[in-house]
Amino acid sequence: MYSLLDDCLPLLLTAPNFDDKKEINEDDISLQRPIPQHRLDARVAGCLVIAKSRRAAVNLHQQFERRIVKKEYLAILVGRINTTDRTKKIIINDAIDGLASTTELTILQECRCPVYGYLTTVRLFPLTGRRHQLRRHCSGLGNPIVGDNLYHYASYAQTHAQVIIIIMIIIIIIITIIIIIIIFTIIII
Repeated sequence: MYSLLDDCLPLLLTAPNFDDKKEINEDDISLQRPIPQHRLDARVAGCLVIAKSRRAAVNLHQQFERRIVKKEYLAILVGRINTTDRTKKIIINDAIDGLASTTELTILQECRCPVYGYLTTVRLFPLTGRRHQLRRHCSGLGNPIVGDNLYHYASYAQTHAQVIIIIMIIIIIIITIIIIIIIFTIIII
């Protein structure tokens, strides 16, 4: 994504205008090319913060580093979220790659879905910034983000493993019963 973005940004953004300033600080001079200050996964749509000067890049970097910037995302998740909390808020504290990782999730709406049974619309607030944090946290709940081709099936397998085992046991029992019936039929004839 960044290679395409890096190529497009200089075409889309213009340099800051300093016509009204008498003195120009070196930090106010335009960067050679605008620099994205954070990442978005390729499959995610949203705002991207761009720095056009060295001063802006440093200031924005500090705001992200100190967690002054508050990020909020809307997502549609597969299934119903298992919670008894009447406020419909969940704090997810699951480490990612050995690092502390926290996401606040607020349930906004649930609706029936012919494909997944239910869909749940949520608001997500990442309180830390780990790679694929929101996708991994939602998948860890057993409710992956709709369209997530990386973590959806891992979640499905994790939450439905017991169902698969039960189905396999039932198939084995049915096959055993069929074999017993065949044996009794042979003995009786």
